[in-house]
Amino acid sequence: MLTSAPDRVVAFLVSFKAQAASDPTYLRQFRPEIDKIDSEVGAWSVGMLMMDESSRHDDSVVATVVVVTTKGLLLLDPMSASLQMAVAWRRMCRFDVKELNDDTQAVGFSYLTPEVGSVDERLARRAPMKASEFETKYLYMLTKMAFFDAAWERLDEVGIPSDVHGVPSLF
Repeated sequence: MLTSAPDRVVAFLVSFKAQAASDPTYLRQFRPEIDKIDSEVGAWSVGMLMMDESSRHDDSVVATVVVVTTKGLLLLDPMSASLQMAVAWRRMCRFDVKELNDDTQAVGFSYLTPEVGSVDERLARRAPMKASEFETKYLYMLTKMAFFDAAWERLDEVGIPSDVHGVPSLF
């Protein structure tokens, strides 16, 4: 059971968050990549992307800037300002947060893989989706609930309904 982030991850998140928060123009370096997808940013924060599901039990992670836009969730490399990953809310089915006992959060999100094809076509059929059609990623974050509220609001508006995706809670 995941109860806390590795100490080195927490130390890095505290430092990374302080550095980003101390510079009011920090997000500006990411605007060219963000604007390719959506010009409207709802919230942003910093996190550590777990490289695969098994890394939830070790600390194989990479730093990321996490951005909630009206169109999707973006993960950006803080060193190169390049896009690591973009997931459209329309393809998203779960965005779960677990408060850990070290003031960090574990975040899990699942989304329909692009190989599956049109989300609208799948939703029109209301056919149950298979676990093999989804990919799941995990992050460690140290942020305020307002960030998560912005993500949940977008997911509720346009995400895949739970009666269709059937993906259980990630924690």
